[in-house]
Amino acid sequence: MRLFLILLVLSACALPQGAANRSAATGISGVVSRTEIVGQQQPGRRLHDVTLARAYILERNGTVVFTVRLGRRWTGGRGPPRFRQAYSGGARLDWRMAAGDQRFCLRADCTHPLLGTVRLSRTAFVAAGDGGLSVRLISGAGARDVRLPPGLFLDALARWQSDRPSAAGTG
Repeated sequence: MRLFLILLVLSACALPQGAANRSAATGISGVVSRTEIVGQQQPGRRLHDVTLARAYILERNGTVVFTVRLGRRWTGGRGPPRFRQAYSGGARLDWRMAAGDQRFCLRADCTHPLLGTVRLSRTAFVAAGDGGLSVRLISGAGARDVRLPPGLFLDALARWQSDRPSAAGTG
């Protein structure tokens, strides 16, 4: 678990979206998908509130971690909700709520708050490439449903296969 958190923190802005990278300084290699809009609150209104997602496959010393990080982009209104839990199909997901100062970067713009990170097994990540993943985020103020499209996972898996062909198999 400690390695997972270290990988997550060190890789937060180390990989540009839609890229593969290796860091000699940290020993972390990995890929990140393109960014997708996965949820929108109050569409068509003046206040714009969008949930964004990016899939990561990270490796360090032979340990591979499959994650999806969720961020928020909005104009006006209150700060981001503090989602404390995440569920899919009624099952609780391995969710890590972001610290208040963590950011979700869009290119060079790192002003968007990170909501948190879902850690998935390799099998669940690959399966999400077939059918996507519906996630319900729970906060003290209510819930937000987001739909992670298959393309998010397929993009990361394709980059991983081209970067490390033996690492993307199911298992």
